[in-house]
Amino acid sequence: MKKFFLPLFSLAICAFSGAITVHAQSGDASSKDIPGTVATVSLPDVTVDSSKNDFVVAVTTSAVDAKNKLVGFQGDFTFDERVVTFQSPPVQKAGITGGNWNVSGNVLPGTGPIRTLRISAFSLDFAVLSGSGTLFELRMARVGNVDKSKSTRLLWAAPPDHFFFIDADLNTQKPIKATPGSVAPRGK
Repeated sequence: MKKFFLPLFSLAICAFSGAITVHAQSGDASSKDIPGTVATVSLPDVTVDSSKNDFVVAVTTSAVDAKNKLVGFQGDFTFDERVVTFQSPPVQKAGITGGNWNVSGNVLPGTGPIRTLRISAFSLDFAVLSGSGTLFELRMARVGNVDKSKSTRLLWAAPPDHFFFIDADLNTQKPIKATPGSVAPRGK
């Protein structure tokens, strides 16, 4: 029954962002926050050549052990839309989510210039995350003729919108460390 239930529940996570966090905070014993088992999830730290408008960069993770049964994740991070924006779609599966995974993202509504990208991902066949390196990729776009001294920090949001993993029992866990990143244009 759980193998059928989780993909449906995961779809609900994408539709109702933050559902797991709210559920975990409600005191329901079926879902809870547990100690982190993944050491680090890192946003990219890159310099982009002025000749490239569109580019793809990896969000990386330290070792993820299959025995922890991680089957999904979600998180928000902020960026300065005067420096970069996102292609359509803004994220793509890659690395350890390169198989039968749904990895999606949306820039949340807002007035800017600091905007938020929300990422949601889940296993379509209940296969757990295992390995290290690329977790997924960001499909970014450099904004016009940005002054080469302008850069943007990529910062994970504070709870409850921080990055967290979801295990097969629908428990949530933060990585021990969620590392910020940055994007800086490189002029001619």
